[in-house]
Amino acid sequence: TPSQVDELMENAKGTIQFCPMLAILFVGTRMRALLITNNRGAPPGWAQDGMYMATWAMPIQFLLALVASLGSSLRVLHLLNCPDLEDDLLRPLTDMTALQELSLNGSVRITGSTLSCLPHTLLRLNLDFCNELSDEGLAQLRGGPLLPPPLFFVLS
Repeated sequence: TPSQVDELMENAKGTIQFCPMLAILFVGTRMRALLITNNRGAPPGWAQDGMYMATWAMPIQFLLALVASLGSSLRVLHLLNCPDLEDDLLRPLTDMTALQELSLNGSVRITGSTLSCLPHTLLRLNLDFCNELSDEGLAQLRGGPLLPPPLFFVLS
């Protein structure tokens, strides 16, 4: 719908607003190089590399902003074989209000703080091959206000 597209573009607008600023910076760098070299040279290689990286960073950041906005409507998420999954990486899950099913298969350590990051809308949680599921983590799953009653989880 048009309102969803408008919202997506509004969320991604913050990344694109730096394009004119970068363009002026690149033109100024080129003008300075021409001034120093009597209209014969270019900016140093490291400066040109920085220009290329900044130029490619803009569309990548724009696409990531779009993906992050679309992630808020995600219903099923499978994180398979993520042994180094940390609590900080799961914090954005709290904002995913439409998420109903989550699989953390292969996560080595699941703590209470990890499970406290989970959204309240979660209906199914799969913890297959989670080697070190702590008692504190299991206590978070036990009928607390965090996860509603229609919760099914699998331990293997």
